[in-house]
Amino acid sequence: MAAGILSNGKCTTASAVFGTWACILLFLVLATASAYAQSSAPVGSISAIQGKVTITHAGKTAGAVFGNPVQVGDRIVTAPASNVTVTLSDGTQLALTESSDVVLDKDVLNPDGSRADTSVNLLAGSLRSVVRHAPGNAPNYQVYTPNASAAARGTDYKTDYYRDVDRKDRRGCREYTDVSVDEGVVEVKNTRDPNAPSVTVKKGQKTTIPCGMMPLSPSPATIAAIGVLGAAGGVAIGIGVYGGTGGFGNPEPPTTFSR
Repeated sequence: MAAGILSNGKCTTASAVFGTWACILLFLVLATASAYAQSSAPVGSISAIQGKVTITHAGKTAGAVFGNPVQVGDRIVTAPASNVTVTLSDGTQLALTESSDVVLDKDVLNPDGSRADTSVNLLAGSLRSVVRHAPGNAPNYQVYTPNASAAARGTDYKTDYYRDVDRKDRRGCREYTDVSVDEGVVEVKNTRDPNAPSVTVKKGQKTTIPCGMMPLSPSPATIAAIGVLGAAGGVAIGIGVYGGTGGFGNPEPPTTFSR
């Protein structure tokens, strides 16, 4: 009772029962292989690095170096006085400051190379996102922390997540997500309460999500440049600002890599 599996993209069978199950099995195998191939393909690379940075892929952790490929599921951690920039295949850039921890959860592209859906999980520290998207298309980019989400409706914003810290104006809370917007608009909400309203943070504004509370009303903010953009539209990409408020605080000028 042999069964032909595929013929011109369709199942052909000599047995209505065994042929159907053979086709289903083959479809599952091919679908799994395709999903694995997509998930294991690089979606970006490390375009600037300074200090000690590690990258964990498939359970194995190693020191990161300039040019390292980055895949979905990779975890990137920066040590004190260290920083790193990851450039995704569509040109979007993620800049991590010192003592930060991030996982690239999802990065799906449309057939034309534009972003379909990207999400990043910030577990600690500070992440600046410079989001590339075609005019008229939604950015479809989100940063998650353990207590908040920040969905880009624009291009350039900074997300910070801190635990076990005290702030004078919030007694009893020791967990905070801060979001500040340099360009565009970001929709921010508390992920622990799906019914809680979100807030819209516009250019030049910031908000804070304390513990499990709803985001505070946006207020004016100033973001110091982290330097993820290079000259000539990205020909030279590196960390261009050091020291001062909002920078990396390194005593020596950082290295800028050209490619």
